[in-house]
Amino acid sequence: MKAMIRLPLFLLTALVLATACDKIEEPYLRDGSKPVDTSACPVPAFPALPAPVQKVLLEDYTGHTCVNCPGAAVLAHELQGEYPGRLIVMAIHAGWFAQPGSAPYATDYRTVTGSAWDDFFGVGALGNPNGMINRAGYPTNHVLGPANWAAKVALEMTRTPILTLQLITEYDEAERKLCSHARTTFLQDLNLDLSIGFYLVEDSIVSAQKNNDPGVGPTPDILDYTHKHMLRDAINGTWGSSLASADTTTTAGHQIVTSYPYTLPAQFNAEHCKVIVFIYRTDTWEIVQVEEVEAVSKD
Repeated sequence: MKAMIRLPLFLLTALVLATACDKIEEPYLRDGSKPVDTSACPVPAFPALPAPVQKVLLEDYTGHTCVNCPGAAVLAHELQGEYPGRLIVMAIHAGWFAQPGSAPYATDYRTVTGSAWDDFFGVGALGNPNGMINRAGYPTNHVLGPANWAAKVALEMTRTPILTLQLITEYDEAERKLCSHARTTFLQDLNLDLSIGFYLVEDSIVSAQKNNDPGVGPTPDILDYTHKHMLRDAINGTWGSSLASADTTTTAGHQIVTSYPYTLPAQFNAEHCKVIVFIYRTDTWEIVQVEEVEAVSKD
């Protein structure tokens, strides 16, 4: 393993700004299938590179008939308040408690991607609510109950970022076409197999939710529960696309811009949707950086 030279933050930022060069690489799905037509989403101008900040993803595996899940969602929201702009939450409806039933639980909020993740990482098999923090600890210590979320989030926040992510979205209301652009800037020389995934989440979905905590809401049912951060779809496939290879050194300051088009289904409220992008190591599944942006700019 190469020794890493740690530079003060202001020197590191200056180095990246001085040496950065945009490169638009044609992304492929992780299985090597057809390339994506990036001409469908022309790349916009990105703003100046911000100071590097490590961000963290909390995946909350949940379901509308899980009586303890509303309390876990409250905890996730409180943790976001402790780390403004740095903790990103994704609620994944998967497993037994997410199965649709009779009214008012007839709606199916499961996704192909969420179910695939749940099967692979074995989260739902251990019961809900459970989650993962940056998917760290796989394959034996990656699934964490809510009581362990705060400590793990705090630990992940201390990591030195190895790359930064900048996101821009453009939405055409008439065509319901969403273009998502991510610029990855490497902060160190890296020899890692990395993949990048784009995912659509939606807030403010009002629907019934089982509940056993009077402090959160009515029991045993909250009929007008507001679901947040709900995973709705994968924009570039369940496992994303290849970003970098361990066979080639990706040098500090190198930039890769990845763009994907997506047609927003009619049942999704564009004003309540966000795009979450994360980069992970394909050898360990650990997420090394994550970012989130509104699907429709509020500017």
